[in-house]
Formats: sequence, C-alpha cells, structure tokens
Amino acid sequence: MQENYTVTEVCRKLNKSRSTVYRYLKQNKIKKIKYKGQYQISKTELQKFITETPKRNIIDKATQFISMKNLRKNFSYYQIKKMVEEKKLRKINKRYYENLEFDEWEQHTHRIDELNYYQIDVYIPNGVVCLYSAAVFYNLTTHVPWTVEVAIPRNQRVCKLPDRPSMTPFYFSKKRYKLGLINKKSKNGFYRIYDLEKTICDFIAYRKKIDAFTYKEVINNYIRHPNRNLKKLHEYAKQLKVEAILNIYLEVLPL
Repeated sequence: MQENYTVTEVCRKLNKSRSTVYRYLKQNKIKKIKYKGQYQISKTELQKFITETPKRNIIDKATQFISMKNLRKNFSYYQIKKMVEEKKLRKINKRYYENLEFDEWEQHTHRIDELNYYQIDVYIPNGVVCLYSAAVFYNLTTHVPWTVEVAIPRNQRVCKLPDRPSMTPFYFSKKRYKLGLINKKSKNGFYRIYDLEKTICDFIAYRKKIDAFTYKEVINNYIRHPNRNLKKLHEYAKQLKVEAILNIYLEVLPL
C-alpha cells in the first residue's frame, strides 16, 4: 500500500509553513489527494517535488534578464525581494530584473550579437532589430555595429537605455514599423527583427545616413543571398515608396 503524508507531515519534511505548502498544493506544484476529508500527499509525489525543487529554484546563469512573469512562476515576492537584497537580482523596471550572476560563457551556443537582441524588450518594449543590426544577422555585412539599432513606433517614448549594450532607437511610421516584422523565439527568450527584404528596403530608405561601402556591400550580398525573394522585395519597396531607387540598383547588378 502506498504511503501518504498529511499536510502537517509535509510541512515538517520540507521545513515550510502551512501557508507555503497550501500554496504549492493550490498551484499544483505538489499533487494532492483527498482522504477522509483531508488533503494528503503520496510519498512518491513528495519525493518527486523534493528532487525537482532545487532545479526549479535556481536562476539559470545563462539568462541575463528575467521577466517578472517568469520569476513568479518559481519564486514568491518575498524570495524575489530577498534575492535583490543579496545582490543576486537587480530590478530594472516593473517588468524585468537583471540576473547579477549572469555568465555569458554559459551562452556559448549563441552569437554575441544575437544575445544582445534578447535584451531589447527589457529596455524598449515593442523594439525591433533593424538596419545594421539586422544586416549582421542575415550575414549581409562584415561591419560590426557599435550599437544595436532598434525600430520603434513613432509615438512611443524611450525612458531609459542601458550603457551596455548600447541601443539606438529609430522612430518608424506605423506602416514602416509593422511591415516585415517577425518574432524569433528560443529557450533564452524572444526578440523581434525585420525580415531580409524589409532590411534591404530600410537600407535604401536610410541610404544617406549609411556609409557608401557598407551600403554597397549589403545590396550586393542580398543579390547573392540564397534566401532572397525579389517578388517580396518589390512589394515592400512599392509600399515604402523606394521602388524607383531599388530598380536603379537592380538594373546595374547581375541577378
């Protein structure tokens, strides 16, 4: 016969208060059964919880910024406050905390420029990787920008930006902001970036602010890019009113 524990016994074994154990039961972190009108927990279930809890209550060193939503999945407000006091976390705003035990070497499977993209939403909600930073992502240029370039809606305010990585906002109109926007998700989090064709159209639109060498490099590399989509490029260029300029470049470049 399977051995079961009462809530009192579970409190003693976990060294937790009754309110904490009842919260675990309510959140279904520990599965319960009802026997003779009282909650009980099987020995197997309690052992499973004890085994998994250390993993659950340790912040991944490979994650530099953690949303309050994700923190609350594993920690109480008291625990979060305690970690702030112990200099393990630093509150950035109401939505995000910085992990002060972050180790970038834990991120060895990712490119460093892409790691910076995960930080955009921390400081610039709705921010989208654009221009040079997007061109680097698509291997269109060997130029490594000193700042992460981020597109945001024209009516949005940016209150605070980090010292590192440096971020430069570009204020786009509603149409330019939404066109070609895609979401990238992974276990590290997510970021927004413009697709290949939208990146080219933005380069054309901002050509007067871009050095000639990089501009030519980006256009030439797009023409040779294995995933290019000229039909989509023309559709975007027409919507953003840069089709005439695009056609001039395409006439002199081998396709």
